[in-house]
Amino acid sequence: MVLTASLAIGYASGYRYNLGERKIYKVSIVHFISDPQSTIYVNGLYVEKKTPKAIYLEPGRYNLELKQDGYNSFFISIHLKSGELFEKKDITLFKKDITLQTASNQSAFNKIVDDSLVSPSNLVMIGGHEIWQNGKLVTRFSKNIYQVLYYTNQNYIVYQNDDEIGAIRSDGTNNVKLVDYKYQNPVSISFKNRGQTMVISDGGNIMSAVIN
Repeated sequence: MVLTASLAIGYASGYRYNLGERKIYKVSIVHFISDPQSTIYVNGLYVEKKTPKAIYLEPGRYNLELKQDGYNSFFISIHLKSGELFEKKDITLFKKDITLQTASNQSAFNKIVDDSLVSPSNLVMIGGHEIWQNGKLVTRFSKNIYQVLYYTNQNYIVYQNDDEIGAIRSDGTNNVKLVDYKYQNPVSISFKNRGQTMVISDGGNIMSAVIN
C-alpha cells in the first residue's frame, strides 16, 4: 500500500520509470507560443496539439516542427535533460507564396506604413555576404546582401539580396523567402499591423504584401 502511494506521488510529480533502461527520470516540458497557432510534430509524428501548448517528453534529443497550412514551418532540434523546461514564446510563421500588391500613389504608401524599423547599430553586413549581430555571425550567403533590418518582434532579421527579400531568426535558423524581388539596390522595407504586412518602396514603385 505504501509502495503504491509512493508511486502515485512520484507519477503526479512528473517522475516516470524507463523499463528499457531501468531507471527513474523526470519528464521534460516543451512549451511553444507561435503566431499564428500551429500544430506540433515531434520527430515527424503529429502530436495532436496546437500552440500555445506544453508537451511532456522523456529526456533525449528531438526534432520538433510547427506546421500550419499555407505557412512555412518552424524547425528546431533540442536535447532535453531530465526535468527541463524548454520554452519558445517568440515564434513567427511566415506565409508561403506571398504576392506583392502595387499601391496606387505615395499617399496610399504613407497610410500603410506605421511600424517602420531602421537597421540598428548591432546588426551589420560584412563583405556584402554576411549578417552579424552583436559581434556574432548570424548567416553567410553566396549572394550579395543589400540591406538588413529587424522584423517587428526583433527575433527575426529581414534581408534583401540579389533575388529576394527573406527572413531568418537572429540565431541563424529558419531562413525563409518572403518574396521574389530582383532589384540590386537597397529598397525601403517597413511593416504594419504588428508585422502582418510588409511594405516595399524602391523609389518608383510602392508595394505591400501580407506576410504573417
